[in-house]
Amino acid sequence: MRLGEVELSDFTEGDISATYLSWLNDPFHMKYSTQRFLEHTHDSAVDYLSSFEGTPNRFFAIKVHGKLVGSATFYVNSDYGTASPGILIAPEHVGKGFGKRAWELLVLVLPTQLGIRKVSAGTLELNLAMIKLFDSCKMEFEARLVGEGIFNEIPTDILIYRKFLN
Repeated sequence: MRLGEVELSDFTEGDISATYLSWLNDPFHMKYSTQRFLEHTHDSAVDYLSSFEGTPNRFFAIKVHGKLVGSATFYVNSDYGTASPGILIAPEHVGKGFGKRAWELLVLVLPTQLGIRKVSAGTLELNLAMIKLFDSCKMEFEARLVGEGIFNEIPTDILIYRKFLN
C-alpha cells in the first residue's frame, strides 16, 4: 500500500536491525510511548512480530524508496468493525511528512479496504505532534481519560480521537 513515496508493507524479521532497536530504545524519542517502559532486544522484537501471526492485526514497515523509516501497528476488533493504529517514525525522519502519509494510509485507506467502520487512537495530552497528526486526518476528539497515563512520574490525561468511515 503506497501514498506518494511512503509505502506500508508487512514488517519482517529482516526489518529488525540495530538501527531499528535504537529507535525503540531512545528514551527521548519514545518519551510519549508506552514502549519507553520496555527494553527492546532482537529477541523481544522477534517475539512481538510473532504475536501478529494468526490474528487480524497487522504490523507494518514504513518505507521510503525501500528504506525503513518507521513502523506501524493496526489492531483490529473484527466483531465490532473497529481498529486502533499506532505509528513510529525514526528520529532522523521526523518532520519530513512520512508519518503524515503513513497515518493517512492507516486511517483513511486501509480501514476502507478492510471494511472497518471506526478507527480510534490515543496519546498523552502532551504529545502535540500526535494530536496534530490526528487533526490532519480529520479525526475527532472522543474522550479524555483523566490521569490514565504517566509522564515524568506525573499522572497525565490520555486523549482519544476517532474517525468513522462510510
